[in-house]
Amino acid sequence: MRIVYTKHLEDGMKLAKPVYSANGEVLLNNDVELTSGYIKNLQNKNIPAVYIEDSLSEGIEIEDVIDPIVKVKAVDTVKNIVDSLDPKKNKNMFVSSESYFNVRKLICQIMDNLQKNEDSLFNMVETLSTDLATYTHLVNVAILALLTGRALGLPEKQIADLGTGALMHDIGIVNIPHGILNKAGKLTDEEYKMIKKHPVHGYDMVKSNQSISAIAKMIILMHHERLDGSGYPLGITGEKIHKCIRIVSICDAFEAMVSDRVYREKMPIYKALEMLTSMTTTQLDLEIYKKFVENIAIYTPGAGVILSTGEKGIVVENNRSFPTRPKIRILFGPDGTFNPGAKIVNLMEDLTLFIEDTCHIQY
Repeated sequence: MRIVYTKHLEDGMKLAKPVYSANGEVLLNNDVELTSGYIKNLQNKNIPAVYIEDSLSEGIEIEDVIDPIVKVKAVDTVKNIVDSLDPKKNKNMFVSSESYFNVRKLICQIMDNLQKNEDSLFNMVETLSTDLATYTHLVNVAILALLTGRALGLPEKQIADLGTGALMHDIGIVNIPHGILNKAGKLTDEEYKMIKKHPVHGYDMVKSNQSISAIAKMIILMHHERLDGSGYPLGITGEKIHKCIRIVSICDAFEAMVSDRVYREKMPIYKALEMLTSMTTTQLDLEIYKKFVENIAIYTPGAGVILSTGEKGIVVENNRSFPTRPKIRILFGPDGTFNPGAKIVNLMEDLTLFIEDTCHIQY
């Protein structure tokens, strides 16, 4: 099994997992053989990638850290909550107790799911429609935050509060005009000032709800704060920033970097992690970051990679303790010759080899 971006799909490829629509319906089931019509439909619905089964990826399993159906339902629940806060629909502009309890219930479901799949790494290649990007971002940040909180050994109640705040951290964006949020070009100074107000807008929506914990409210207000005081809206520093806020700051920044935006293409995961690593010298918490990285599949099983020798292959299995050195199935020699009797190399055993870049594998 491997993940293939929709733009690289070809007639005859067979789906390994179901494909879901923006409203959670099954578009295509596993084992379906793709046709040009199916591929065009997937592209029209902005499905970024799908799981396929082929001879190149035979024997490779991609275990999801969260059940795809649970994630689809989570995104749909978040969409309903965020849409209910739209100023065109809700003049009161506050998170109701019903919405909060839906969030809390959802966090408990995600936590249970993560517990069942505790040995899996989070695969950041998105297969849900990009039409859902705003809501998928919230769900992904919550999952990353819950994984990090668990890795840090936080108490279960605090982890639940952490997840709740993470799931709602960006709700204030409903007050930002779509024209600014989706602007392809550079923001003006005035537009950037408006964007920077979204944490305060979000906090205003939850501050009067006594059911929502102080930690969750702080996350919504302060998730853009940085240890050196360069963040916003308060510009606070160091220990004044709660540990749960520091967790969400890292998860939020990372998820944004590895996701497509109208104004830029997504970064490869390894490059995003390099950037975050550089930020731990001044802005982000290094110890939290180390735990955060433990849960990320830097190279997803089935991903195409280019080795330092010029050979190309696909990732067979991750080495959890050293995520940059997985097992690789070599498929193409340095000269591009296809090798059907592919050999397996373990980068933990051959330290002379390293991954130079990711690539699409095609034969």
